Amino acid sequence: MTNRRNFIKTALTVASGMAVGQVAMASSKPANNYSGIIYTTDNPGQWDKKIKGHAPEVTIDGKNITITTNHGMNSRHYIVRHTLVTEDGTVLGSMTFSPED
Repeated sequence: MTNRRNFIKTALTVASGMAVGQVAMASSKPANNYSGIIYTTDNPGQWDKKIKGHAPEVTIDGKNITITTNHGMNSRHYIVRHTLVTEDGTVLGSMTFSPED
């Protein structure tokens, strides 16, 4: 599970209101006002000019959540971490990347 483009692909209990096959950009407001800790397209913080290539795309299919980020990775420039957080602040999963991922 170290693939940077598909880092969380596991069975999770998904809130009953989520539709099968739903696709969304990580765009909800930060849970409990975690501004500066949780970044989204609505709250990009210091990444406001880099949303397009840095914001992950989240796909929900039943109990499976897949997070994809279409961003190149090399030793000089890479995304360090993605964390999947629910609206109430619960961390569902995370992945720290290295340039080799």
